[in-house]
Amino acid sequence: MADGSQARVILATYSTAWSSDQTKAVPEHALILAALSARDGEAAGRAATVHLENLAERVRREWRRRDREESSTA
Repeated sequence: MADGSQARVILATYSTAWSSDQTKAVPEHALILAALSARDGEAAGRAATVHLENLAERVRREWRRRDREESSTA
């Protein structure tokens, strides 16, 4: 069973999976992987934090877009 954090990640992933914003995550992931490859835990942590903050904003933007679509068809 997924805990609250896992559930939020799953929901966020599916919420943005088909949006054009998904490509913005690729360079974010690359920064995380580069920091991990360099064994720079602080940089990896910072990159992961930035990625999650950006993801949250992308999810909010996608949900607002969907809400506008739903309200315009209602």
